[in-house]
Amino acid sequence: MLYILLGIVLLILLIVVANIKIVPQSKAYVIERLGAYRTTWQTGFHVKIPFFERVAKIVSLKEQVVDFAPQPVITKDNVTMQIDTVVFFQITDPKLYTYGVEAPMSAIENLTATTLRNIIGELELDSTLTSRDTINAKIRVILDEATDPWGIKVNRVELKNIIPPREIQDAMEKQMKAERQRREAILTAEGEKASKILVAEGHKESQILNAEAEKQAAILRAEAVKEAKIREAEGEAQAILAVQKANADAIRMINEANPGEAVIAIKSLDAFAKAADGKATKIIIPSEIQSLAGLATGLKELVTDAKPEKEKIMRPKWTKYDRATYFISAFLLLATCVWLAVKWKELPELVPMHYNFQGEIDRYGKKSELLIVPIFGWVLVLLLGVVSRFPKIWNTGGLELTDENREYVYKRLRYMLDTMMVLVSGVFSYLTVFTLTGENLPKAFLPVFILLLFGSMAYFLVPLYRKNKK
Repeated sequence: MLYILLGIVLLILLIVVANIKIVPQSKAYVIERLGAYRTTWQTGFHVKIPFFERVAKIVSLKEQVVDFAPQPVITKDNVTMQIDTVVFFQITDPKLYTYGVEAPMSAIENLTATTLRNIIGELELDSTLTSRDTINAKIRVILDEATDPWGIKVNRVELKNIIPPREIQDAMEKQMKAERQRREAILTAEGEKASKILVAEGHKESQILNAEAEKQAAILRAEAVKEAKIREAEGEAQAILAVQKANADAIRMINEANPGEAVIAIKSLDAFAKAADGKATKIIIPSEIQSLAGLATGLKELVTDAKPEKEKIMRPKWTKYDRATYFISAFLLLATCVWLAVKWKELPELVPMHYNFQGEIDRYGKKSELLIVPIFGWVLVLLLGVVSRFPKIWNTGGLELTDENREYVYKRLRYMLDTMMVLVSGVFSYLTVFTLTGENLPKAFLPVFILLLFGSMAYFLVPLYRKNKK
């Protein structure tokens, strides 16, 4: 009997000890009573009721890492690649994790694969390879929202490997190799450029130094020549001074000796004898000094009378008409040049450059050739202006110029040239601006210009010839 009681006590102790549970750190026990959820044991000491309660699931609360196998996905540009993902998750509710979904890991793997296919399907290959962070963030948000009812929190999702097809890898390697070769060529070209620049700079500095050396040598040679000429001039000056001093001493001695006329006559004969030593072809011996002075005066009067009187040309005076025409011509051409400078960048590359007599476009040219028009206008206007200010070069066309009509003739001719200058500047300015429209010239342009030109000439020339006939 005693052994039976000891056996029963021992069995009870074994049952009690077997139902004592100690839950370790970062663990949670899900307890069921009679098949229904009872509670969740956290860290610490717990005792369950034998035969009525059981530990349904032991859940780890640590952050867990799951590496899923590579999944085939198709990009937007129809490239199939293999992508494997790594999911970092943590169980926040052991009850929902136990009863929320069957096989949570399989559910997370399938959800990750479908989400990955949806995201990659919206991206092209290049975007997929360079947008890992964006893809990770989108997958994490979608997985975290989907696993929240399962008591799981997804902390991070990383794309471990992106494996494109072998053909794509070969193409990428070739592209990378080409890019490396391009960079190598650029660096080589830059190195050669820098080398040539350094060589050119060295050559330049060498030429500069040579030029400076030649300059210093030329300066020293010039200074030497200058010093030699100065010394030579000083020597000649001293020699001349010595000769003149000797002559002055001789004259002073002669004056002190007070020679007679007979001695002077003998000296004169000696001087004439030296002059007649055969080297001179003609000898003029004046008998009196006064007759020599008279001869010089007569020659001067003869030379003066022989010079013809030059025709006096009157320099034209400035008038209000002259000033107005010069100002208008200069203003028109200057305004055309300023307009061209302002509108230069807006001008088309090809502009009309030549018109026929009907005003139609014959030829187009570059806009740089358009500068010839105002430049030629400036040259022609300056030529007319110069001619109008110098009457000496005019051709009066057979007009008889007298003192009475000279001023009138010159004034009419000058006004005609001034008027032609205004017409020419206006025509060139009009042509420069109008050609930019790209249209044909008005048919009346050429006849009107010719009519104005010949009309102005007739207006100034006809009265001259009428007055000349009278």
